[in-house]
Amino acid sequence: MSKSLAELRQSPRVGLPERSYSLCLASTLVAEVQALLTALEDARSAASAQQEDGKAAKPKRMADGGAVKKIRDRLAEVRGEMVEHTGSLTLRGIDEGKWRIWVGQHPAREGSDRDDRIAYGYCNADDLLDNLEQFAVAWNGDTLGAGDWEFIRSKAAPGDLLEIASLVVVMHESVIDVPKLLSSSPEILGDASD
Repeated sequence: MSKSLAELRQSPRVGLPERSYSLCLASTLVAEVQALLTALEDARSAASAQQEDGKAAKPKRMADGGAVKKIRDRLAEVRGEMVEHTGSLTLRGIDEGKWRIWVGQHPAREGSDRDDRIAYGYCNADDLLDNLEQFAVAWNGDTLGAGDWEFIRSKAAPGDLLEIASLVVVMHESVIDVPKLLSSSPEILGDASD
């Protein structure tokens, strides 16, 4: 049963909208994963070509030894490192009135494809990117302190910053379909008997 308004006013769960964004700050590892995936594909193609040419009559599993195994092992190591360098950035919205004032002070530029793509035409995307600090509040649940946002921003991939800006707009301008969200929860969480 739903809580009364009096109970909701007392609930620590009630507040401004929040979203989280998974962010890897080790872009060198992302580049290495991409290179390893390409090398893995090349090594598999080479092994397959050898089998087709009859040069290697080994079964497929044996052909996976050597170069392919080394690449897979390194890929597993790098993916583990990526997990260590990836965190959850919590974004918190501002109240509707302040958001409207901010949007009014930073209107979308007429004919700006960038404002349409990133900020969905609601505001100036570049101004929003310059002001993301006011929405970023925590990393892995720990409140951001002085200098934390500057560090995150300097290490985040530019594409991630664009996604974060878009998420800020969505957080303020989109409706949350609570019935749909709640009905999908059992599928995500699994059966209580699991």
